[in-house]
Amino acid sequence: MDVESLIEKWREFPSEEHRCLVVLDDVWEDNKGICRLVQRSFGSMMNGSRVLVTTRSSVIAKQVNTSTEPHQLGLLSDDESVELLLNKAFPHLQDVKTSCPKDLVDLAPQLAKKCGRLPLALTELGSILSGRETTPYVWKKMEEKMNWGSDGKEFQKVLALSYEVLDYDKKPCFLYLGLFPQDYEISASLLFKLWVAEGLVKDEDAGYEVLEELVQRSLVQIKKRRIDGRIKKCSVHDLLLELAKDDIKPKGFVARVCA
Repeated sequence: MDVESLIEKWREFPSEEHRCLVVLDDVWEDNKGICRLVQRSFGSMMNGSRVLVTTRSSVIAKQVNTSTEPHQLGLLSDDESVELLLNKAFPHLQDVKTSCPKDLVDLAPQLAKKCGRLPLALTELGSILSGRETTPYVWKKMEEKMNWGSDGKEFQKVLALSYEVLDYDKKPCFLYLGLFPQDYEISASLLFKLWVAEGLVKDEDAGYEVLEELVQRSLVQIKKRRIDGRIKKCSVHDLLLELAKDDIKPKGFVARVCA
């Protein structure tokens, strides 16, 4: 149903008898003010009902409720990464740590590490493992293949959603990051100069706006900030770095930049 139909459905529930949790998951854009419309329509229900919005954009998160700071989800810990991976690989087991074969539990940390503690990547890998033979041989082969050039394509498809919704003129700025080495801390000031030199942005201020959006879209990770709060150094996660590298080759982007 559309948003208006959903709101009408909510209004059918007597607020004294029903308490609701409404989740708007993975909101990418809010051009029509959907989040605020939902809030206003739901505001009359004063019985503890809530609207929960998840998004990769900090701008949208702040628009949803200007009176409180959004809750920023961080990367999982090593233990949490292993637990999520095993739960997705063995969805029918109540306690994977005690019910899962020990030799597979021992292999799980190496597989989880390849996912960089990213929940989306861990979930995708766990789903792949759940459909394969649960033997140490199969899991070891999976780890060997996880070079983000074969099986990694599946993870990239999930993580690349943030890239796909970028404005057309900003996509080359992200692809340019594929020229940097893995785990490299990129100087923001140098990056802006490079972008300007290549004609990707008109000036350094425009470059900073693009970088902030890449951060908001979870395409770039902040490593250091300056005293005034501006980004000083940033990096790109391995999976997304491979995505950028793979995408610039067929476009001849590398040849143009290096010319």
